[in-house]
Amino acid sequence: MKIVTKTNRDWANDMIYWLSRPYVLLLAAIFIFTPSCHIASALESGADFLNIEMGARPGAMGSAYTAMSNDTNSIYHNTAGLAFMDKRGVSFMHADGMMDNSYDFAAMAFPIKDFKAALSFAKFSHGEFSARNADRYSGGSFESSDKVMSFALAKKFAKYSSLGMGIKFLSSNIANYSANALAFDMGINHRVNSHLPLAFGISVRNLGYGMKFINKRERLPLSVNAGASIGIMSAINLSMDIKRMVYDKKTFLSFGTEYNVLGSVSLRGGYSSMAFNDGNQSITGSISGGIGLKTSNNMTVDYSFTPMGEFETVNKISLSYNF
Repeated sequence: MKIVTKTNRDWANDMIYWLSRPYVLLLAAIFIFTPSCHIASALESGADFLNIEMGARPGAMGSAYTAMSNDTNSIYHNTAGLAFMDKRGVSFMHADGMMDNSYDFAAMAFPIKDFKAALSFAKFSHGEFSARNADRYSGGSFESSDKVMSFALAKKFAKYSSLGMGIKFLSSNIANYSANALAFDMGINHRVNSHLPLAFGISVRNLGYGMKFINKRERLPLSVNAGASIGIMSAINLSMDIKRMVYDKKTFLSFGTEYNVLGSVSLRGGYSSMAFNDGNQSITGSISGGIGLKTSNNMTVDYSFTPMGEFETVNKISLSYNF
């Protein structure tokens, strides 16, 4: 019988070894069985702004970014990815489209002793709405917006594995009404080894009690995300995500690809499908694309577009700087 040791174990054995670890099996079980625990009492969630992905690079790749997370955008997609950042970083994003909505995102990542930390702020503006009095005559107008402030910590617990946790403060305002809430994120990320650019990630997002407007409380969009990514010939990245919306009983499947040209230009594309598990199953899909330009050793500009059918195309532009 041949004994597998560190000296003769190949990448396939490495993958089998890590996938057989107890914590991986536990997380996989949570991912599979959590939705069924809420089948009887599931309610559709609110706070839909928490489902909008941050960053033009993830947006161009269909938001299939759970395993690829390794930059400031990790604070949104998978907090564990912050641990794989080699430098400090800042990132800014602006997006618009879809019925005059717009949103802005800013994040900063930095080390704290043995941890990698990140701060972020996001604002979602929904535009101006017309108000009506009880007699249905015009009563002026009002605005609606949402804000999210986040803080996250991540740490490597092995050479190629990391854990991350985050807390965020949510605030929604509609006319003279407002609601606040706290939510938590957590994630795990594992790279197989330095020779094979294969990664796996699992994240749980938006754990919280919900937001209450007047007398109605809406659950946060709790989701469990699992993803995998692989690099090919140092020029191509492929990624896949499965996202389960627990309370809404919906499942998303996303694919992303990235092709690096001459080391400074990246061409990206993605596809996201959505399955409704509410008795009448239907599937819709959207295609996204984009480009990334590395203007220097430390600065990158990214752009993405996502056509939304009868609605306007969502355009995102990001500026990232590492130092």
